[in-house]
Amino acid sequence: MIVVDTSAFISLAVGDVIETVVAEFEVVTTQAVWTELDATAAYDDVHGRGAEAVQSVGEQVAVVD
Repeated sequence: MIVVDTSAFISLAVGDVIETVVAEFEVVTTQAVWTELDATAAYDDVHGRGAEAVQSVGEQVAVVD
């Protein structure tokens, strides 16, 4: 299991490895991180696109309080 924060999620997505990571590992994050990703996805830049890529694999991420 790996626990991932907002910055790590976006870095994995920008590096184009987020799908591999969620396929190979049990990925866990917090609701606060997921809320930050929602806000970041609103930006029209590389970070916003990274956040959107993370959201696209959201079904494979466990979100805890």
